[in-house]
Amino acid sequence: MLRADFQKGFTLIELMAVVAIAGILAAIGMPSYRAMISNVQARSATSDLYSGLLRARSEAIRFNRAVTLQPATGGWQAGWVIPGAALTDNPIAEQSISRGITVTGRSGGAAPTSIVFQPSGRISPQATAPYLQVQSTASSGAIYCLSVDLTGKAYTAKGTGC
Repeated sequence: MLRADFQKGFTLIELMAVVAIAGILAAIGMPSYRAMISNVQARSATSDLYSGLLRARSEAIRFNRAVTLQPATGGWQAGWVIPGAALTDNPIAEQSISRGITVTGRSGGAAPTSIVFQPSGRISPQATAPYLQVQSTASSGAIYCLSVDLTGKAYTAKGTGC
């Protein structure tokens, strides 16, 4: 009686073809993945700064005193801090920002050194309203803008002109 022996599985050539196709697909998808990651980082940093602005304003109203939002040691790229009432107090809040993010002022100029909210929730009288531009250092990174009007209300926008 004749018996046919069939071997089950893949040949080496078939496995090499599958690995090559997977490598090509990964190489095609990698640039868009990097762009997505840089956009998410910029959006996250913008959200963190926005929540810091809201927190500083609410604390000013709550404590009925001026409250400052200022950059952390190392500038806005390192994060922000809301210092306590006295130099010896612990900060009310502090937040770091992920690496690969730049924070500048309007049109890439200098960012404000601090943003002070008065007990009424309005910002300190200044010549211009505070403005921050957040961007990923990746070449395809999105630009997000944060601004505060004179009443203390914070706004965010996406785009180059914001």
